[in-house]
Formats: sequence, structure tokens, C-alpha cells
Amino acid sequence: MGGGYLPKDSPTITLSCVGHTGQYLPGKGAETEVRVLPSESIASLLKRLDVEKDLFMYALVNEAKVNLTHCLQDGDKVVLVSPLMGG
Repeated sequence: MGGGYLPKDSPTITLSCVGHTGQYLPGKGAETEVRVLPSESIASLLKRLDVEKDLFMYALVNEAKVNLTHCLQDGDKVVLVSPLMGG
């Protein structure tokens, strides 16, 4: 788990990614559990993980589309969506 040490009783989310930028996340974009700070936003989590927030267009939290300022809760299922690439 990236982002430094957090206590075992810290809220935990499930994080995954759709798109090519998953390589920058813990678990390389596959579904993985990540500890978060209480009421931490998605943008703040990405910063703590040293991941550029501009890599993602938006997020789905518990299947609802949210922006990256959304504050996370224990048990949230978060899917980060990166822009499509093509030529």
C-alpha cells in the first residue's frame, strides 16, 4: 500500500482504474484495498500516492459518477476513469 503509513483502523476503500493510467496506482489498476485518511478526497489521496490527478477524467464511487473533490468513506468502491487514447 502506497502513500506512507496509516493506522490499521484507518478507513479502507477498494480502488481500481479503467484505462491506461492504472499502471501508476497501487495494484497497477487492478482492484486493491487502500487505506485513506478520514474524509480524504480522491484528489488528496492521489497526491498522497504521488499520482497526477490530471491523469483521470472522473471517478465512480459506489457506481455513482463523482468529481475528484469527493470525500471518501470507509468501504467505498472507487473506480478511476482515465481518458481514452487513440490516433
